[in-house]
Amino acid sequence: QNQEWPGNLTERYNFMQFLFASNRPPIIERWPDELPAITSDEHLTPLERSEKKTIEIYLKKNSFVKSHTSRDLGITLNTLKSKIRRYGL
Repeated sequence: QNQEWPGNLTERYNFMQFLFASNRPPIIERWPDELPAITSDEHLTPLERSEKKTIEIYLKKNSFVKSHTSRDLGITLNTLKSKIRRYGL
C-alpha cells in the first residue's frame, strides 16, 4: 500500500524497530539439562519395569560401581548413566 508517512526517516526506522520488537516470539532463556526422572513405576511399561529392576540388582551386586555394572550388563557407561537418571536410581 502507498501511504503517506509524516515525519523523517529516523522516525520511520524507529517505528519499524518497535514493530519488529513487539511481534517477536518468546525466547526460551534456559532449557532443562535433562529430562526429569521417572519416580513412579506406574507409567513404565513391563519391559521398562524389568529393565529398572535388573539395573537395581546389578548396581547393588557391584556396590554401585557404575563401570562394573555397565560391563556386567553389556551396555556402555553412558547408557547406564542415562538409564539411572531416567529411572531415578
